[in-house]
Amino acid sequence: MFAAFDAMPERQFDTRQRAKNTYVIDPRDGALWDIKNALRVAADIKGVQLAPKFVSRRYQPDILKLGFSYVVFDEERTRNLGVAGHDPEELSAPHTVFHPDERVIRNEFAHSVDDTALKLGEERPTYTEQRVARVHLAWERRGPATRKIKDQKGYVCEGCGLDAIAAYGKEIANSVIEAHHLKPVAEMPAEGREISIDDFAVLCATCHRIIHRLGSPDDLAGLRTLVSG
Repeated sequence: MFAAFDAMPERQFDTRQRAKNTYVIDPRDGALWDIKNALRVAADIKGVQLAPKFVSRRYQPDILKLGFSYVVFDEERTRNLGVAGHDPEELSAPHTVFHPDERVIRNEFAHSVDDTALKLGEERPTYTEQRVARVHLAWERRGPATRKIKDQKGYVCEGCGLDAIAAYGKEIANSVIEAHHLKPVAEMPAEGREISIDDFAVLCATCHRIIHRLGSPDDLAGLRTLVSG
């Protein structure tokens, strides 16, 4: 499966052939990959044939036997996750994570956030965030809607300077630009904490991955130095 994950970014997929709610987790970095297309690529690499209209549920037990976890969203619909960019807001939807060691983790993000505090233009709004089950870095916390954070901070990457709206238009820019939390989850008290717009940076997907490889999640200066060469 690792070879399939590595090959996925170079492949083109028919949107009609995507899984509607199931994604495999790459344990190396927590990335999600559409289960149907990941299986197609893996089969192609192995030189085996899959049925043209195979059902992904048939292969879920095999994914676990191979040592990989997978995610099942409650709602069946086409998402960009795992094939065409990554919008962390997708992960706010209720879902269940299945692990090879038979753990099953339910994520509903049931605690409420006062949406009146998220109105655009409000000066220095504050929010509340809480810990949730740790599966992927983006799932360790659930607080304000990331789309609203991005609308307030803009769609220009604070790492490399990419203007995503100018380059791709607003709809695609929302998937290209991600809201990065500058405060590590390890410092979050169990009861949650207040945060402000200043606790976030907006980064393109590439810079977001890079900053998580640096020594500190708030090292924007180090990120800029690295990406500038």
